[in-house]
Amino acid sequence: MGRAASSRVRLDYTGCLEERVGPAGFNRTELAAACARAAAGMNRLRRTLDSGAQGWDAILDDRAAKEAAVREGRRLARLADTLVLDGIGGSALGPLALQTALRPRRRRLVVLDNVDPEGVRARLATLDPARTAVNVVTKSGSTAETMANLLVLLEWMERGLGPRHLRRWSATTDPGKGDLLVLARRLGIPTLEIPPNVGGRFSVLTAVGLLPAAFLGLDVDALLEGARAMRRHCWSAAPERNAGVVAAVLLHAMATRRGRHVQVMMPFADRLLHLAEW
Repeated sequence: MGRAASSRVRLDYTGCLEERVGPAGFNRTELAAACARAAAGMNRLRRTLDSGAQGWDAILDDRAAKEAAVREGRRLARLADTLVLDGIGGSALGPLALQTALRPRRRRLVVLDNVDPEGVRARLATLDPARTAVNVVTKSGSTAETMANLLVLLEWMERGLGPRHLRRWSATTDPGKGDLLVLARRLGIPTLEIPPNVGGRFSVLTAVGLLPAAFLGLDVDALLEGARAMRRHCWSAAPERNAGVVAAVLLHAMATRRGRHVQVMMPFADRLLHLAEW
C-alpha cells in the first residue's frame, strides 16, 4: 500500500507512510482500516447525490447542457481568436486549469480575475477588440469584482467596436436570479446556466469550463469521458485501491490525527507564466 490508481491517474502517497518519514507518517494497517471505514461515507455521499442536493456528479451526463456550452463556445470562436473570461474564484480557476493542462495553440484565453486597475489596463492594452470575445461568469450573478470588470469591458468593447460588440458576449450565471442575468437580458447577451446545486469550485465541467474549452478547440467529449472514467473508478474500486478514497482518507487523517491542517499545491512555473502575461 503506497499507491492507488485508476487506469491513467496514480496517487503516490509513500511520503505519508511511517516507513518513509518516521513517526509523523501512518502505518499501513492504520490506513487500511481508515479506508475500510470510508465505505460508509461513500454510501452517505451516494445518497446525497441521488437526492439532487449536490449536482456535480450528474452534470457529467447532461448532454443538453454540454451541447449548449459547446455551441456557444464555437459561436464566439467564429468571431474572435481571444476569449476574455471575466470571473473570479471557481468561475476562473477551472477554465484556467484546462488551458494550463491542455495547452491549446490556436486560440487564447485571457482571465480577468482581479480588479486592480493597473493590471486590468495592462491586460487590455495587449488585446484588440476586433479579435476578442467576452464570457462573464458568476454563479451568484452579483459578484462585485466580476461586475466591476464587466463595466470596464463594456466600455472598452464599445469604444473599439461600437454597438455591434454585444454579439461577441456570453454570460454564464444562475438561471433564475442575479444582476448579470438581468443585464444580459437587457443587452441581448446569450446566457448559459450554472446549476444551482453545483458549487462554484466544482463547476469546471458545467458551462463555466466547457464554453471556454470549446472556444479553445479542446475535445470536450474526451474531457467529459475522462471525468466519467474517473467517476467509474471512484465508485467501483476497492477502498484501499481507490484514488479518491485514499486521498480523502489521507487528508482527513493528516488534519485530525497529525495536526496537519494546511494543504499546499505549488504549480509555480505555470502560475508565473500566467502572471508574466500581465
